[in-house]
Amino acid sequence: MTPAGTALLALAASAERDSEHPFAQAIVRAAKARGVPLTSPSAFEALPGRGVRATVGDRAVTIGNEALMTECRVDVAPMASERARLASQGRTIMYVASAAAGDDRTAPALADGRAIAPTLDGLIALADTPRPEARATIVRLHDMGLQVVMLTGDNEATAQAIATQVAPNGEMSRVVAGVLPANSLRLRRV
Repeated sequence: MTPAGTALLALAASAERDSEHPFAQAIVRAAKARGVPLTSPSAFEALPGRGVRATVGDRAVTIGNEALMTECRVDVAPMASERARLASQGRTIMYVASAAAGDDRTAPALADGRAIAPTLDGLIALADTPRPEARATIVRLHDMGLQVVMLTGDNEATAQAIATQVAPNGEMSRVVAGVLPANSLRLRRV
């Protein structure tokens, strides 16, 4: 791993230390497995379905999906081709952005009340590997005449790549991507 990659992993894993999300725990495990030193965040906020915000040392860190980065006005365009490549492989993309905790990038600072956007540090791609029995289960449900629908918080490209892995012969009736946790229960009843 490059020094820049190690620094990004250290920042992300430190920010995610207090998160209970499986992806956050995977990032922390990856850092520990590589012997990357971690810092405890002094502040932590989970943003369900979008990511987290934390203060790590002197950095205000935001980690999450593209919707969160858009909300925080983080320019992810420089990583667009890499994001597309990884998403097409079924990877879940998490962007990492930060600003010095005291430079007002997380508080209103401009004359019109807009906050100054944090800077994109990089992205982390996670492989959410389907369970080994997923394909057989989906085939059985399909063969029973049931419509199988995949609801996921992942983006459309990642969702389609995973759906192709678990239902390569069209057993999946529909894929609904970008679902926030609060909306998943409502969609399950449709």
